This record gives sequence, C-alpha cells and structure tokens, in this order.
Amino acid sequence: APPAREPGPHRSWAELGDRLRPWVAPADEAGAGLDREPFTTLPGQPPVAQAVHVPAGPGRGYTLLLLERGERSGRDLEERTLTTAAALLGMSAERELEARMRAAAEQRYGLLSEAGLDPVWLHDGVTVLDSNQAAAALLGITMQEMSGTPVFDLIPPSEAARIARRFAEGSTELIETTIVARSGEQIPIAVRSGVVGEGALRLRVVAGHDLRPERAAQKRLLEAYERQRGLLERAFEGIVVHRGGLVVWANRGFAELVGYPPEEVVGMMPSAVTTPEGAATIGRNIVAQHHEPYVVTGVRKDGSQFPMLIQGMECEWDGAPARITGFRDLTRQQREEATRRELERRVTQSQKLESLGVMAGGIAHDFNNLLVGVLANVDLVLDAVPQGGAASHSLRQIATAAQHAAELTEQLLAYAGQGRIELRPLPLLPLVRDTVGLMRASLPPRNPVHVEGDDDGCGGSCGTCTSDTQCN
Repeated sequence: APPAREPGPHRSWAELGDRLRPWVAPADEAGAGLDREPFTTLPGQPPVAQAVHVPAGPGRGYTLLLLERGERSGRDLEERTLTTAAALLGMSAERELEARMRAAAEQRYGLLSEAGLDPVWLHDGVTVLDSNQAAAALLGITMQEMSGTPVFDLIPPSEAARIARRFAEGSTELIETTIVARSGEQIPIAVRSGVVGEGALRLRVVAGHDLRPERAAQKRLLEAYERQRGLLERAFEGIVVHRGGLVVWANRGFAELVGYPPEEVVGMMPSAVTTPEGAATIGRNIVAQHHEPYVVTGVRKDGSQFPMLIQGMECEWDGAPARITGFRDLTRQQREEATRRELERRVTQSQKLESLGVMAGGIAHDFNNLLVGVLANVDLVLDAVPQGGAASHSLRQIATAAQHAAELTEQLLAYAGQGRIELRPLPLLPLVRDTVGLMRASLPPRNPVHVEGDDDGCGGSCGTCTSDTQCN
C-alpha cells in the first residue's frame, strides 16, 4: 500500500530517499542510492539514470526511473532531479488506475459480447484470436475451433480482396459481405470493425449482423408486391396510379378501355379520358379525397363516348404518396339494366293481363247468363207477334245482336282460358251486312254506309273468318 504522504518536490536527496523507501522493493534499495547526497554531472556528459522497482500489489509493480541530467550544477540541479523523480512516481499511480479501468472495461465488453445476439470477432488481421458464442454458432463451429482460424478462411475468395482493402484503409463503415459456414453455406452479413490497442498490440474488433432474416423478409415483401401488381395487371377493369396529376402506372385493362397504347398512358392526365365536365368532376374529387364511386362520360382515343364509373383512394406507391383509381365501362351494365327493366315491364304486363283475363272470365259468365234470358224472351215475343211486321223485324235484330254478344262472351272465356276457339269458314258478306246494320244505329245520318256485293256471286267463299270478328 502506498504511504500516507505522496512523494513530491523535496529540498534534499536524503529527504526524497526517506519518502521513496516505503515504495521501493528491499532488493533495489541499496542499489538505488537513496541515502546519498546530491551530486553534480559535468555538462556534455550523458545523463545518469537509476531504475527502482515499485511494488503495486501481489505479482504487480512498476519501474521508477530516477533520471539525473547534468545541465546545471548546484541547487538548480538538485531541484530538477528530485522533481523529475517525483513526477515519474506519480505517473505510476495513474497508470495503475488506468489499468484497473481498462480491465473493468474489458470485462464489461466481454459480458456484452457474450450476451449479445450478434456475432463478434477479435483478430490481428491474420488470425481470429477470440469470438463470442453467437459468432461460433453462426458458422456452425465451437468457440475453441474459432480461435486460431485464419480470417480470410471465413470469407469467400471473391470477397477477400475487397475486405482486406477496407481493413487496410481502417474503414469503420458498415460493409455487406458474406462468410462461409462449416456446411459451405455462404451467409450474408453486415459487419462494422474498429481498432483497439497500439503498436504490436493493435487488434481489430469486428461486429456482424446476420442478414438472412432481413433478406427473407425482403423476398417475401417483394413476392407479395409482385403478386399484387400481377393481380392489378390482370384485373378486368382499368386501374391507374397517379401522382401530381399524372399517371405513373396503369394496367392493361385501362389501356384497352380508353383505346390508348400502354406506352402512351403513363404520363397522361387521368382527366384526359373524359369530357370537360367529367374532368372537372375528377379534379374536385381528387382534391377532396373522395372515395365513393361516381359516373362520368368517358372518351376513347377514337372519340367514342361511353358511361364510365370511377372510384379512387389514397395509397403509397414506390415509397411515395399517390392515388389509385379504378375505371369501369358501364355500357354493358346499362344495357343489361335496360333489358332487365324491359323484362320486368313485360312480366308486370303479363300479370295485369292475367288478372284482366280472370276478371273477363267472370264477367263473360255473368253476361252470358243475361243473354240467355234476353234470347229466350225474344223468341217468346216473336211467336206472339205477326210475322213480317216492323215489330217482328226489330225483334230479329235484337236476337241477332244478342247472338253476337253471346259469341263475344265465348271469346272472352277463351281469352281467360275457360273456353276454346273454334276455327270454321264463314261467308264474309253476310257478316259485313250484319255488322253494318248494328253500326247504323250509332252513326250520324250524314255518314251513310253502303255495302255492295252479291251472295250468289261470292258463292259463299268471298272470305273466311275464324270467328265473327277475326277474319282473313
């Protein structure tokens, strides 16, 4: 242990000897001449130096160099010599503290490197001197096998020259390279190195990071990115990505939709494929970041127009903000919608006709029952009046009209699906005359109707009718 009082400048050599004696080993005390008086060295002669061993604990010590340089004589020389000795002795304590701090730092560094997940190597430029467990595990060897391994046996020959040049330059920048494991696998790794020590003890510490997890993640991201782009490219609708008002990417569907070659689409404005009114709508929706679908009139390169549905939203594309927008031709959809509406109208009309037929069937039954009563009473009255008179003629017309009404009810029943249509040949001229006779009662006198024809001339084959009202 050092004495209570530290040595420092003293007025005499004897006083310095008393102070230094507790610091000096007994074997060196006699040779050091600690008790002799100050002496004088002639100018021009080499300096006189004495070495004294100073213990600093079990198995450790420092060498104190007492340097006497004869530059001047007398009192000045004594003060200079003693001051030099004391300064050298004081430095030994500082070096001991520095050594202790270095040992503690090395211990902490060792603990950190062993506990770390990343590999760490210590080498002298030729051979690996030490490493942590992570470095040995990365290469598939033990830590004992790692020590003594040539540094450049761990690096592929194609990388050796580049890494050696970077080491020679003293570079501390991050370097991406590969190392070779025992299995022969070349492992991508990022390393950063630094130099410790000086002179013959100059060593290089290399810390690495296994890049395989990052490379695998990058590969998965790239594959997902390519899959997404492939899906967008093969989409049936047109899809564009635009930034700053210009298209930066477009799929094949958009080029086919607007009739432009794919190379002309990139760089154009999305509003260039619509009318001026549609372009204004697109611009407002982009500024407002509108996400709901809307319809504008699209314009193809040949000038043809078509209804176009647009929907867009913000996204990130190639690391920068952008907007992705989908375009769809509504021509087919609107045509199908019109067809659907027409079918619905027809179905509704059919349902109405079906309801009307049901109603007509009911009316026809009731009306037919009324006609039966009318015809029966007409027949009774005809039997009671004289034949050939005006009354008889009027009654026959009533009977004829009632007969026609009965035939109409049969047609109503056939229309309603409750009867049948009978096809038979009819003489046309009598049918016309009967119909005109019924019409005269409702026509004004100034509109006479004349029927010309001869029953005998027609021979009964002037025309045929499927019924009294449907004639060919």
